[in-house]
Amino acid sequence: MADWSDDDPGAGDMAAIELLASRLADDEHSAAGISSVLAGALGAVPSFWSGSGAETWSRTAGRQKADLVLLSNAGESASRAARRYASEVEDIARLARVQIAALGEARLALGRTYADDPAALPDDDEVRRRQRLRDDAADDAAYAAKALSGLVAQREKADATFVSALRSVLPATWPAEKAAFATLGVSHPDRVSVRDIDRLVDDYVHRLQRDSNSVSAEQATALLVFAERGDVPPERVLSLLESHPALASALTHVDSNVVAAWWRGLDDPGSAAAGLSRSAPQRALVAAVPSALGNLNGVAYGARDSANRAVLAKSIASTEAEIAAMKESGAPIVPWFRNEYDTHLGVLQRRLESLENIQDSLDSPRGSAARRQLVSLTSDEPPLAAVSIGDLDRAASVTYMVPGMGSSTREITGWARASQNLYDQQFHATSILNLAVVAWVGYKSPAQPSPDNPDLGVLSSRKAQEGANRLADDLSGLNATRRGSTVSLNVVGHSYGTTTASLALAQHRLHVDSFVSVASAGIDRSIGTASDIHASHVFAEQARDSLPLLEDGKGDQWAWVGRAGGRRDNPMDPGFGAVRMDVNGVLGDESLRGITAHDQLVHDDLDSSSGYGYFDNMTESLKNVALATTGQGSRAPPFLAPQQRDPVIELLDPVTGGGAGK
Repeated sequence: MADWSDDDPGAGDMAAIELLASRLADDEHSAAGISSVLAGALGAVPSFWSGSGAETWSRTAGRQKADLVLLSNAGESASRAARRYASEVEDIARLARVQIAALGEARLALGRTYADDPAALPDDDEVRRRQRLRDDAADDAAYAAKALSGLVAQREKADATFVSALRSVLPATWPAEKAAFATLGVSHPDRVSVRDIDRLVDDYVHRLQRDSNSVSAEQATALLVFAERGDVPPERVLSLLESHPALASALTHVDSNVVAAWWRGLDDPGSAAAGLSRSAPQRALVAAVPSALGNLNGVAYGARDSANRAVLAKSIASTEAEIAAMKESGAPIVPWFRNEYDTHLGVLQRRLESLENIQDSLDSPRGSAARRQLVSLTSDEPPLAAVSIGDLDRAASVTYMVPGMGSSTREITGWARASQNLYDQQFHATSILNLAVVAWVGYKSPAQPSPDNPDLGVLSSRKAQEGANRLADDLSGLNATRRGSTVSLNVVGHSYGTTTASLALAQHRLHVDSFVSVASAGIDRSIGTASDIHASHVFAEQARDSLPLLEDGKGDQWAWVGRAGGRRDNPMDPGFGAVRMDVNGVLGDESLRGITAHDQLVHDDLDSSSGYGYFDNMTESLKNVALATTGQGSRAPPFLAPQQRDPVIELLDPVTGGGAGK
């Protein structure tokens, strides 16, 4: 593909590509045939062989059969891509030959009009005739050159598509597998006997056991690669994780595609047939090392939910016991020790408040059929967590909700309620049956400034960048865990959460269908326009700007403060390129109220004057976000810009006598 140039975009040995396609097709047929033989053997074995040996053989053969199916599918896809590429290049070559010849003729004709000048000066008619010939030849040359330029673009696109197709058939774990074998000193595993591979892997695991106080991400990756291949049995991996905490810690740095391949390799069709969601090795891992699996991207979310619920229950019990023990012992008399006592007791009480809030967020409201999953739970102070409304292992549409300033797990029940509202609205807006909305409180957001806490961290993007890294990891984890299935992935950010989420999406290509910015505290200026966010569709919405304290209940009083103070861009500006959605409400329609505050939730059913936040039920804002995140953004009503105003100038007007606005 590198032997062509702009002068001849059709060059290249397509016979070699056709030969490659033919060989790939042969490999596909061979792999399919061997897979069929193995399938027959797997079906026959139980009739004459049982016991641990039979189970081990069946597990290994089952994985080999799965690998052969993947190889067969990969060969078929690559062969098809090669034939398509060869056909496209042959078409380009045929058209290029015509244009190259035309360009050559035009250049010769142009040259002749100058070379044929007689010694005597030609008359005016001859001058005009030759000028017409020159103009015609120049036009022909320009047309041919332009056509060739178009063919160059077609060839570049064909090359890129072919390379992308070849890469897509390789497993996402391919680089990790190469690196893992490199740790054994093996560059070509296909040239090494199975016996030698087994010996090398066994030596590697023994070294890992000896040096377990310090385990690198590369070592943990290699272990999972070998385990997924069947070179390390599940019970040995479990034993290592139980006895070596450093290994469990290192797993968090392993690529989620490697983790997902390992976890899927533990699947057992027999368990599924028996109505069990996990195989025996998977159940054993969840029971023995829940803290290692609960936040491990690539592990199935149902397993993570079970692991995290176990860790949560244990954390609540241990924190309650520690508080009770401190209260029973009483506070020290010495002032310095008393201060230490009060400080530590306060930390424990705040931790317990967060843990209990997380526990409460797992309760589905009455009438909701959506099961909730605790898909992450960290040991931070306060702990970070993510709660899914809906089954993340099965959902065809997944929406991550990223909160803004002042959010923490001490208030996660509120964010879960906002996420539940969006889930319910999505359910009514689409025919998609399997939905999931994730209340993601996975970073330490800046505090909301107040007279009691004048923290201005919201004006910096530092915490947004920290959160962006965590969010990108979790979104990559979803893509790895659900690899092979069709999932619509959407991200909604509120307030400072839009700063966080937009950085994550701009800095990583995460295959996101829609990004919705709600009441943005500003998009970092490193992101130029909506097209830099790497989402198929970018939406933005915000209520009218209002003044904090002075105009509460009349619009959004905080979003503009974050943008102005943080020197960040407004995604509602037409030049940014987002599709702007309306939140002002529909006059006469009480089911589509306008937004009256910056908060995500405001409305109180017992107080009709309480107003509405962006994710309150019966708001135009919530309905539009639901449409945008279910592929129906075009159904959202057109944006109606409120009267342009500058809150800072309006604040100064009473002082300046109106001069500030002039």
